[in-house]
Amino acid sequence: MPDTLPAFSVGSEWVNLNTLSGIAAGTQVLLQNVGGANDVIDLAISATQPISSFEGVELFQNKFFGVDAGENAVWARYKRQDRADVGTRTTKIQVQT
Repeated sequence: MPDTLPAFSVGSEWVNLNTLSGIAAGTQVLLQNVGGANDVIDLAISATQPISSFEGVELFQNKFFGVDAGENAVWARYKRQDRADVGTRTTKIQVQT
């Protein structure tokens, strides 16, 4: 049976979801954007933190993204669909194993 963790807050800086969740890199996970209507989560799979100008996979509200077993660490940051500055605001991402 899948294990769904409580939603994590994500801001405008890249954060390592494996570190936040305590789930080892390389573990198969399912991610869901549980934030607001204009909240987009930028995702990257990388052994190291992506540079700030990197544009990853966009995960829109209520959408899912699967990460296969054996992949590097999963990184996430918050951006808005309208590209407005997010400032200190955050959004939520759910992690399921």
